[in-house]
Amino acid sequence: MASIAACRRDKPLVISVHGTLDPWAFAHHHARKALFWRAYQRRSLAAATAVHVLTEVEAAEVRGVGIESPCAVIPNGVACDRFGLAFAERIEEYFPRLAGKTVIASLGRIHPHKNLEALCRAFVAIRQQIPIGPNGELHLVVAGDGEASYVASLRNILASAGALEASSWPGLVLGDGKSALLARADVFVLPSISEGFSVVVLEALASGTAVAVSPGCKFREVESARAGVVAGPDAGSLTAALRDLLSDSS
Repeated sequence: MASIAACRRDKPLVISVHGTLDPWAFAHHHARKALFWRAYQRRSLAAATAVHVLTEVEAAEVRGVGIESPCAVIPNGVACDRFGLAFAERIEEYFPRLAGKTVIASLGRIHPHKNLEALCRAFVAIRQQIPIGPNGELHLVVAGDGEASYVASLRNILASAGALEASSWPGLVLGDGKSALLARADVFVLPSISEGFSVVVLEALASGTAVAVSPGCKFREVESARAGVVAGPDAGSLTAALRDLLSDSS
């Protein structure tokens, strides 16, 4: 292992934790992770010359488990030339249904920890409160892939409220199609229970799109930068965040 080799050769050791110390992530499959922590990870982090973390929140998580090694906060980045408002002009090439719509978008792996149930319920609620947004009728886009049964359960939330036709589920979206969707969206939403560092949030911001993220996304800077809202992961908080963001954009 790298840490053992570094110690034996008296070389500097830098370890990136990449979300592994997030409380929710650590509790998932806890027995296995606790064994690894006691047997190896804790000692390696304690011996590290530096610990690379992606956010100030992640640095606090390192301190929270008793690791005193210096932390270097170095976030991930994005290629800004691949994102921007100019890509919105190409939206009809990829998503013709979005013409004349106010678009609420989420993009990423469709998995329970992304908490998309809350987003679907918030969309049902905000659609009742604001049926017509600044660019037309509200439309939800959930882009990504996941287990068919889970995707079906999310679609059922919308169907039971008569809102399924106001949504699109295009599957995995990449390249210029992704850039166009992020630029065309009026609001990008990521209500995850836990994230290490979500690059798609940066991509949405680089596209000039307002974001609504949960505290689990660890992007509290969006509020101080007036680039979006940090909202609780429950449907009520997300509904309020969407109402505020859509009102500001009108």
